[in-house]
Amino acid sequence: MPRPFRERQKGENLFEVFDDDPTAINTRLASLENTVAILDASVSVNSSDILVNASNVTLLFASVNQNASLIDVNASNLALNTASIININASLVQLHASVDANSSAIVVLEASTAAHAASTLIHFTSANYNMFLENPRTLDNVYFFHTKAEVDVQKVVFSITGSTSVTAFISFGSNRDNLSTDLINAGTVVTNTTSGQVITSFDNAVIPASTFVGVRVTAASGLPDELNIHLEN
Repeated sequence: MPRPFRERQKGENLFEVFDDDPTAINTRLASLENTVAILDASVSVNSSDILVNASNVTLLFASVNQNASLIDVNASNLALNTASIININASLVQLHASVDANSSAIVVLEASTAAHAASTLIHFTSANYNMFLENPRTLDNVYFFHTKAEVDVQKVVFSITGSTSVTAFISFGSNRDNLSTDLINAGTVVTNTTSGQVITSFDNAVIPASTFVGVRVTAASGLPDELNIHLEN
């Protein structure tokens, strides 16, 4: 009867452990070889899985890096867009301020234009002409004014200082040496030395444009000091 299996001692080989049963040794070797083969196969499979997982990890890292780059790009774009929005808002504020300033300027300009137009209208529709003649004497013939546009005389106020009277004609014509038309044909005897002598009725009230206007004295009494004439259009 074969000896039972015992533990291998140091320095012994399998034949010394199972020296009386070679078949058992072969069976044991075959079993060990089968186990080794199974382990090799498992290792190979696991190695393949490890390689696949390593590839997946590499791909995952690459994806993470790509996503990180995209995050950086998006962060940069966000910063740029935020800066652009801030600049646009600042520009809009400046534009609104500019529009408000221009609107105010336009209002001021319109008001100024309206005031100027009103002033111009008054200037052309209501002109006043004034003169004084010092020490008026008989045969005095002096220049009063020249018309740019037609003058429709509405009122004349005469006065004198000193005494006693002056007879005056307001005359006009296209030639300074020939003032042939009188505003009042009979002239005006001026005696008022206080509030003025107001005349509103005229024989020739319309003085044409580009016309010379003068004052002619035909009589003076009492050596008056001054003759004053105010004419309103």
